[in-house]
Amino acid sequence: MSTIKVLAKELKVPLIWVKAFLRLNGPAAAIEYRSPDRKLSAAEEGMVREAHEQGELRMSHAGSDDADEAVASEVEVDDATDLPVAERLLDLPTSIGAGAREVLVHQEVLEWVACDRPHSVRQSLTRALGEMLERGWAKNSKGVKGTNAGWRRVPFGGSNGMQFYLWYCDGGSKPARGMVPSRTVLVRAVRHHDETSRVIDAGSIADYAPVSPRDVLAAEAGSEWADPLSPTQRRAVSEQGGAIILQGHPGAGKTTSLQHMLPLLSGRVLYLTFSRALLDRTKNWWEAFSSPTTEVRFETFDDFVTAWSDEPSVDRFREQSFVDELHRLAQPCGASLGPWLREGALSSRELYAELHAYVFGSALPVAFRGRGACVSPQLSEHDYITLRRDALGEAGARGAYRASTRLDPFTATRLFPAPARAFAALTRIANEGLPEALSSFDAIVVDEIQDLTVTEVFLLIEVAVRVARASGRRPRLVVAGDESQTVRPTGFEWAVLGDLVYQRLGEKAEHVLPGNVRSPADLAAVVNNSWRLVYGRLDKGQRPRGVAVAESDESTVGRILRVCADSPAAREAVLASFAGATGAALVVAGHEVPAEWREPARRLGIEILTADAVKGLDFPVVGFLEAGATIAAQVEQAGHKLDRLNTEFARMSGDRIRVALSRPTGTLVLIDRACTVAIQSVVDALCLGTDGEPLGGDMGTVPIDELPELLDADASDAVEAVLLEMEVAETLLERDPESARMRLLRSRGRLGKAGQAGALGAEHRLRFFGLLAIAAVVTALLPELSPKEAHDRIATANRLFRDAGRPAAAEAVKLLARRLGADGKELDAQQLRDLLEFAKAVPRAVVDEPRLRGSFERSALREARAIANGPLPEKKVALDRVVDVLIELHDTLAGTFPEMTDIRNRGVERVFEHALERGIWPVAERAIEVMGGRVSNPERAGRMLEMRGAQGEAAGFYVSVGRHDDAIRCLRDSGETPRALELARSFDHPLAAILEWTLELTRLVAQRPEGELVLAERHALRAGLEGLL
Repeated sequence: MSTIKVLAKELKVPLIWVKAFLRLNGPAAAIEYRSPDRKLSAAEEGMVREAHEQGELRMSHAGSDDADEAVASEVEVDDATDLPVAERLLDLPTSIGAGAREVLVHQEVLEWVACDRPHSVRQSLTRALGEMLERGWAKNSKGVKGTNAGWRRVPFGGSNGMQFYLWYCDGGSKPARGMVPSRTVLVRAVRHHDETSRVIDAGSIADYAPVSPRDVLAAEAGSEWADPLSPTQRRAVSEQGGAIILQGHPGAGKTTSLQHMLPLLSGRVLYLTFSRALLDRTKNWWEAFSSPTTEVRFETFDDFVTAWSDEPSVDRFREQSFVDELHRLAQPCGASLGPWLREGALSSRELYAELHAYVFGSALPVAFRGRGACVSPQLSEHDYITLRRDALGEAGARGAYRASTRLDPFTATRLFPAPARAFAALTRIANEGLPEALSSFDAIVVDEIQDLTVTEVFLLIEVAVRVARASGRRPRLVVAGDESQTVRPTGFEWAVLGDLVYQRLGEKAEHVLPGNVRSPADLAAVVNNSWRLVYGRLDKGQRPRGVAVAESDESTVGRILRVCADSPAAREAVLASFAGATGAALVVAGHEVPAEWREPARRLGIEILTADAVKGLDFPVVGFLEAGATIAAQVEQAGHKLDRLNTEFARMSGDRIRVALSRPTGTLVLIDRACTVAIQSVVDALCLGTDGEPLGGDMGTVPIDELPELLDADASDAVEAVLLEMEVAETLLERDPESARMRLLRSRGRLGKAGQAGALGAEHRLRFFGLLAIAAVVTALLPELSPKEAHDRIATANRLFRDAGRPAAAEAVKLLARRLGADGKELDAQQLRDLLEFAKAVPRAVVDEPRLRGSFERSALREARAIANGPLPEKKVALDRVVDVLIELHDTLAGTFPEMTDIRNRGVERVFEHALERGIWPVAERAIEVMGGRVSNPERAGRMLEMRGAQGEAAGFYVSVGRHDDAIRCLRDSGETPRALELARSFDHPLAAILEWTLELTRLVAQRPEGELVLAERHALRAGLEGLL
C-alpha cells in the first residue's frame, strides 16, 4: 500500500491535489486524509489513479482555477496541515517587562483619570505611559520654561486633542534630581493647555504609585487605564488561529498589533521584517515589554536568508546603479524590446521593476499556480509570458523576457540579488534541510510582507512547513502588510500569499485594520483621498487589495499647508524654514530628488529623504516636495489604459506617494514649484472632506515668509527634538548615513549642558554620542570621501565611542583609523601588528556596537583582500605575522563572507611561494600546514621538504596530494625501500617488481653462509652486480 506522499510523487502531481481529491471523494472522513504519511487502501489508491488518468485529479483541488496547468515539481512539496498548532497564551504572564523603565504616577493623576473621563482621553494617556515605559519620554512632548523648567508636558486629549497636557519628568531632571534614579519617570499632574506658570513641585515619593507594563498592555475592566489598542487591533491580537494575516493602511497599527502579540506567543519566536529600522524599533519595544515565557529572535529578511545562502548580502540602495547597468545591457536588443523602447528611449526603470517582480522574483524550484519548477532563479519564457501577457500584451511580455536573456547568471544574481538569494536558499533547503539554528520555532512573525517577492514569500512558508515537520507542531504564522506601501517592485498579492498559507499550513484568519491610529483626522482624510487619485484610473486588478478608506480614531485634526515655491529664492526660503523647524522632514515620492531642490539643499546642508527612506517613520511636520505635480503625473500615467508596460511602476509610484503623505503626525506641507491650475485642482481634490467641502485643517496656500512661524507652532522642546532626531538618524544609518550624520550634527547644539535643567539626560546623551560615532564610521568608509576626510571622521568616532562608554568599539575604530592612514604603503611590522589587533578587535567591537558589524566586517574583508593580493614583506617575522593576520581575519569573517576561505588560502599560498623562493623554511612549512597540504604547486612544496633533507615528510606530502611516483622516489632515496615497496603495491605500481627483487637480493646478501669466495668467484659476482646496477 502506498502513502499519500508516495503516490503523489509517483504520479508527479502536487501533494495537495491528492489530499484534496480524497477529502472530497474518499470513503473516510476528510480529516483522515490530512497526513501525507497516511497509508491508502487499494480502493483509495485506485480512485486516485483513475482520477489522474481522466484528468479529474487536478480539478478536485479547491484552490485551483481553470487556467492552471499541472507541471511536475522538481522539489517535493510537503504541507503541515495535518499537524497541531503550537500553543499560545490566552492571557499575559503576570511578570513581564523586566527591562522597562520605572514609571511612577502621582495620586492626583489617578484621581483625575477616575473622574469618568472619555475613553479616547484615557486611551491617549495609556499610550503615553507605554512610550515612557519603553524609552522614558512621550512623543510630541514640549518643554517648560521659567520656574517650572525641567518639567515636560505632552498633549493627550480634550478639545481637538490639545486641551489637556500630562506633566512629567525623569529622575535626571532638576525637579526629581536625587529623588529617584535617572531612568525613573515621574508623572506628576494633568493640566489645562495654557496652565504653565503656576509652580509645581515633585512632591513626596510616597504619593506616587507604579504603573506596570502589564497594566499598559492589557488594561482590564475597572482599571484606571484604557486598552491602548483599537477593538479591531484587540481582536487580531486575541486571534487563536494558527495562521493570521493582518492588512491595514498606513498608520493602521499593524506593527503595534504584532508587538502586542509577542508576549502571548510562548516559546521561541522568529520576528522578521524588511527594514532594519522597523526591526530596531520592535527590538526596543520588546526590551521594555518582554515576557519570561517567550524568546524572540529578531532578524531582517536579508539576515534571515544569509543563514544558508552563499550569495553576497543585498545592498538595497544601489538600485539606480542596477537600473543603469540593465539599460546598458538591454539597449542593444533594439526593436526586439517592442514597446519597452519608445521613441528610441528604453524605459529602463519600468523594465527593471518588471524583471525584479516577475521574471526573477516569481521563480520557484517547485511547480506553482500552473508554472513549472525552475532550475535557476528565472522563470521560463513560456511561464513568464503566460503570467504577464494579459497585463503587458504579447509584445510587452516578449520584449521584457528578451531583455532578461541579455543577463548571464552571474549578472542576473548581482542585479536582482534578493530573489536570487531566496531561490538559492530554497534549493539548499531542499538538498540539505534547515540550518540547525532555524529548525525549531513556535511562531514566525513577519512585518511589511508586501516588500517580499513571491520567491521570498515561498521561502518563508517553506521554512514554516519544515519547522512543523521537524517538531511535530505547526509554528504559528503571523504576517502583516499593506499592498499600497510597497517600496520595491515585488508584484505582491494577498491572494498568492493566502493560497500558499492555506495549501501548506491550513486554515487562516484574516483581519483588516480599518482605522488610522497615527494620523490626525484631516491628515487621515488626505491619505484616504489619495487612494482614489493615485489608483482610481488603474484597472481594478492592478490596485492594492483591501479597504480604500481608513477611519481615524484620533480626536486631533492636524494641519495642511500649501506652498508655492516658483523661484530659486522661494525654494531656498522653504528649505531654510524646514532646516530651522524641529522634528521636520522634507520628502519626495520618487527615487531621486529633483535637481531644482537637490542643489540648494546641498548648499544649505539639508537632507531630502525619499519615500523608501521614510517608510516606517513619522514626523511632527512633513514637507512633501512636488506633491501636486507628482500626484498629477501619477493620475495622468495611470490613465493611459492602452500603455500597459508601466503597470507595476505606476502602482509602486502610487504606493510611494501614499507613504510620503502618511508620515506626518501634526502638519503636512504640500510644496510645488509649478502652481498651475491642473496641479492646484489635484491638491484641492486631495484636501476635500467627505461632504465635498475643504477639510477643516486645510489652511490653503500660505506665504513663504510666514512658513517659519507656522512650522514653529509644532516645535517640541529641545530634549524631545533631539530624541526625535536620534530616532530618525537610527533609521537613516542604514539608508542614508550622511543624512543621519548631518541631522545629529545639527542637533548637537540642543543637548544643553550636562546636568542642568532642560538638558538631555545622561543616558540619552551617551546614546546620542554613540549614534554620532556610528554615523562617522559608516560615512568614513564611503568611497566618495578623501583619505584625509575618512581618517578624520574615524578619529572623531574613536573619541565619541570613548565618551559613550563603548571601549571595544573605540579600540576597533582607533585601529581602523591607523589602517586608513596606511593605505597605499607597503606592509611593515607596525602595520601588521595593527592589522592583527584589528582582526581580534572586530568580534568584541560588534558585541559593543552591533550596528557597526557591516562596516567593521567590510573593512576587515578589504584588508584581507589587500594582503592576499598585495606585496609581501621580506623578513621571516613579518611573513609569519601575515599568516597570523589571514588566519584571524578568516576566523572572524568566514561566517559572514564565505569567500574569506578562498582569500585566506590564496594569501597563505602566496606566502608559501614567497618564503620558498627565499629559503625561509619554517614559514613555508607553516603555510602548508595552514592549507592542509592543499597548494596549487605540490611539486614545489615537496621539493622544499626534500631540500631540507626531510625525505620521509616529503614522501608523506606527495602521497597526500596524489603524486605517488615522487613519494616512492623519496622513500627509496632515504633508504626506506620496504616502505616504498608497500606503497608501490598499494597502488599496483610497476616499480613494485624491481623493489621486490632489490629487497630479496639484499636479504640474500645479508644471509651469506660461512666460507670464503675465491678470487674468480668474487670477480664474477662483482661483474654480475655491476651489470645489473
